[in-house]
Amino acid sequence: MKHKNWIIAFVEDEILISLALRAQLKKKYGDTLTYQVYKDFLIAEKSIEVLFNSNQKIILISDYNIGGKLADDFFTIINTKYPNIIKILISAHENPVILQRDLNIFKFIKKPWTEREIIDTLEKAFK
Repeated sequence: MKHKNWIIAFVEDEILISLALRAQLKKKYGDTLTYQVYKDFLIAEKSIEVLFNSNQKIILISDYNIGGKLADDFFTIINTKYPNIIKILISAHENPVILQRDLNIFKFIKKPWTEREIIDTLEKAFK
């Protein structure tokens, strides 16, 4: 199993978006990946600590705005504690260049995304 040690951690407060992303990834990768969904940054941060300590490879796919809170502090914490986690931001934010630079993310994907964008980004991340 090529991706068995990879965990995809979604941070998204809109359940339909989480379900859509997960469905697209399961269609491509099936159960070769582990999927986790978090509805807020605090729970995600605590869970990522546990996942990180279990030597899993983590790809974090997060929205920028969760329940009115912005991802700036969350990404600062993740970048400081877990710099090797691959971070993908999916957002309708208007200035992706600033976000990508300031939040030290692997890729910014603008909402609405395409399935091809997600898959291509993950394939690059796996390398």
